[in-house]
Amino acid sequence: MSDEQLNPPALDEMELSLFGPGYGESVVIHVGNNSWILIDSCLNPKSNHPASLDYLQQLGVDVKNSVKLIVASHWHDDHVRGISSIYRECVSASLVLSEALDKGSFRKLRLSSEFPDTSTSRGIDEFIEIFRILNERETQNPKFEHLQSAGPNKLVYRSDILLGNRKVDVSAHTLSPSHNAMRYANETLSQFLPKECQPKKRIQSEGPNYFAVVLWIEVNDHKILLGSDLENTGESNTGWSAIIDRSLIIPDKRARVFKVPHHGSSSGHDARLWDRHLQKNSLALLSPFILGRNRLPSEKDLQRIASLTSNAYITAPVNSRHHRYPDGVTRDMVAQFSKNIRNVNQGWGQIRLRCKILDSDSGWDVRLYGSAQSISK
Repeated sequence: MSDEQLNPPALDEMELSLFGPGYGESVVIHVGNNSWILIDSCLNPKSNHPASLDYLQQLGVDVKNSVKLIVASHWHDDHVRGISSIYRECVSASLVLSEALDKGSFRKLRLSSEFPDTSTSRGIDEFIEIFRILNERETQNPKFEHLQSAGPNKLVYRSDILLGNRKVDVSAHTLSPSHNAMRYANETLSQFLPKECQPKKRIQSEGPNYFAVVLWIEVNDHKILLGSDLENTGESNTGWSAIIDRSLIIPDKRARVFKVPHHGSSSGHDARLWDRHLQKNSLALLSPFILGRNRLPSEKDLQRIASLTSNAYITAPVNSRHHRYPDGVTRDMVAQFSKNIRNVNQGWGQIRLRCKILDSDSGWDVRLYGSAQSISK
């Protein structure tokens, strides 16, 4: 990283950084006065460590005391790789999980940690480790609110930070999942719970993602909407329709910064959201999803987003790079032990936004690092 990239935000500056390697994403937010919120986790392909932890430690941030909130928006592998390591390091942080993940059969994960080692899902392993840590902390400090559940219109973080002689209100609300989505998700996700003498299953979505946690963050007059991977479901009581039609938090508000849902896919798009709850030419950020032949966003998706704002950015290009072997001997040797090889990390980038918290009219300073690039026309 360059010296400029490792220059930490001032106490009176807000920062949002989106990291994405082509498979996975994580969001890091400085809400002022050296207080941080972390959403999801992905691995830095160079260090194989959580990108957000690497970044904060390189900035000189004391993660044990300065990280106040950690949010796991949903439990798909590309959003939770390394999140248990983050939670273990950030001992002062409260953890937010979808309420669907804190109910029913998933409570069993808190009672036992003895599961088969033949995992096919990093998400399951991360989840089990999270609950190991949570059990330890609740025993050591039962008065602290270690775990919060996300749901519609729910306040999960509030703080008054002192900047000079002014108090600034900081808040974070979850807007999803809806109550109906919680019921559906609990039924769906229970099938992935590890069973005795059976391998763990990969947590994946076989239909629209209706249980992802969407966040609305306000710092003074600055508003941020983080869309996670929430999709449209075709139902009025789940997905984006439940937020747009029923939210008590954002009916008359517009965000300047928008983390585009579901890697820019059309399945996460709702025109009403752009019309009602985003400022004109809002800052739209997204990360790609590249795994085998599955690629998001499509070229049409990129064109649609670029037509909606002139300030759209992506952490890495969608186009893949084929793996090249140094010689035929290496290629043949690999072929003996593997049916196929795919590049999980197609690129690696950071989109960094900063602005002065007390200056409501100040624009956001946008910096792109690594493979990050603009997608606007």
